[in-house]
Amino acid sequence: MSRFEDTVISSATGNLPCLMVAYFPVPVFRPGVQLHSDMFKKIQDVLIEVEKTQLQSVVITTDIGNDIPEPTFLHWFIEAYKACQNKLSCVNQFYLCTESENPNSLLTILKDGLSNCHGMFDFTDMYEQRSGIISVNRKPADISITLVKGKLVDQKVDVIVNSSNKQLNLKKGAVSASILAAAGEGIYEECRRNYPNGINYGDVITTNHGNLNCKVICHGCLPHWYPIADISTQILAKLVFTCLLHAENYNCESIAFPVFGTGNLMYPWDEVAKTMIRTVYKYGRKFPDTAMKEVRIVLYDKDYDSIE
Repeated sequence: MSRFEDTVISSATGNLPCLMVAYFPVPVFRPGVQLHSDMFKKIQDVLIEVEKTQLQSVVITTDIGNDIPEPTFLHWFIEAYKACQNKLSCVNQFYLCTESENPNSLLTILKDGLSNCHGMFDFTDMYEQRSGIISVNRKPADISITLVKGKLVDQKVDVIVNSSNKQLNLKKGAVSASILAAAGEGIYEECRRNYPNGINYGDVITTNHGNLNCKVICHGCLPHWYPIADISTQILAKLVFTCLLHAENYNCESIAFPVFGTGNLMYPWDEVAKTMIRTVYKYGRKFPDTAMKEVRIVLYDKDYDSIE
């Protein structure tokens, strides 16, 4: 163990899947007692000390105990991060975890406080409960997953998923261009009209089906493959999960996905396959009453042997 002022860093992680655990004492929160400057410095010290180890990702709970409200801690964290942001060249990923039943209020604080941050991802849909659907006594939904040779646009399903880009330029990318050609210019116009500023990585929007034989088209995008801290696979899982949520909103029973990211984005075939399949199973466990019955992962003939 090493000590720096009031903060303790321990390299003993036990069975935890990480390389370091950071501890710092948290004072008891009392109305009228000023803790801001003390906590501001403690949070900064933790971030700087982690930076010294050249680690790249940090997980922090927003419920740090001693009756400190989560919104209060988030404000402290945002201020401390901004103050030392220029000193952080290695630490580039923060995971803020909450068990709050109202995570949206915390997300609002983060988005307002870090409005210039270009890489903020909301994973709450994958973890929070949705009333009326989850039942711990029910078996997971029986969703079939099929690997299919052929063209995505030829699939007879309720939902077709497009792998697009942040600008929603449907003319770029092989999958996106083939969907645009088959569905017609109307879906492109709908994207530009409703989302003129594009979307973030991992987000999903829907358009009408155009000339395709489906109910709706989902459009999402991924960043380039980045292997550290599983961030790329987590964004992929978020994208797949969100597509399934959109399909549920349209009461759809079948959906066809492309194999995301294995071209210019450099995603490994095996990681994509495992992530997509695990995410579908997770969705089925989380929502046993879902209408979804069939998931197709569609590959061109030349790619089928590689991913199988």
